[in-house]
Amino acid sequence: MIITVLKEPSYENRVAITPQATQKYISQGFKVIIEANAGINSGFDDASYISSGAKIEKNISKILRQSEILLKVTPPTTDELKHIKKSS
Repeated sequence: MIITVLKEPSYENRVAITPQATQKYISQGFKVIIEANAGINSGFDDASYISSGAKIEKNISKILRQSEILLKVTPPTTDELKHIKKSS
């Protein structure tokens, strides 16, 4: 099962998952893909997610095509929903 996390809009400083939570999901058998710089406004750089076992990806449509579970603080945008699999 693939969990994906996108960067939030500029007005939102939170991120949907921390590096510590990422580790827990991965230890339970999930794969975690995080959009590049998704955690910057919350004080988490890409390196902290990589060291937790996540993969960092820059291409949003590629992330969403792989997504089975999308984690976000804010609702997905209409454009994001266009790229996500119907079974997600």
